Amino acid sequence: MADSAQDWKLTDLIALCRRGDPEAFDQLIERYASRLYGLALHAGSSHHEAEDLVQEIFLRVVKAVRRYREEGRFESWLFRIAMNCIRDRQRKKRAEPSAQPIGQEEDRPDRWTDLPDTRPGPGQKAESRESAARLGAALSQLPEWEREAIVLRHFSQLSFAEMAKMLDCPINTALSRVHRGLRRLKTLMTEDE
Repeated sequence: MADSAQDWKLTDLIALCRRGDPEAFDQLIERYASRLYGLALHAGSSHHEAEDLVQEIFLRVVKAVRRYREEGRFESWLFRIAMNCIRDRQRKKRAEPSAQPIGQEEDRPDRWTDLPDTRPGPGQKAESRESAARLGAALSQLPEWEREAIVLRHFSQLSFAEMAKMLDCPINTALSRVHRGLRRLKTLMTEDE
């Protein structure tokens, strides 16, 4: 075994996780937490919800890692768990009655406007928030399967093969969902200008 957790190969890390090694789980979290957070955030969660979802995802991974089979890529398996958690959370949110007082809907931030802003300066921040709000509004108008495909491809950086496996569809279907979704997204964004 390598001296540093950073040097662990993924297959070794998974083997250690299957045996319940807490340091291996810490390393797994370190490797994937930011990508999973980005996925949850861009799938419509607030910052706080995205953090909760990442924790929930890793709890499911801890419970399921012993059943993981090396047949496919680990990332596909992990992101499938993540998407299932996100879908479960979205279903629960839709099923729960809103606690929002009537007449204050305009004060509630849109779930897509919570995108992180890394640029300095108040003018740039305002411009970035406006762009993020426009992107979020446009993304929310896409059908769920196209929105998921775009988020997986462009925000979680999954390959089309990984997406197809995770979404349980042929690779050409994954390609067309992203292509059609981006085309619609572009149309929606230009209409908004």
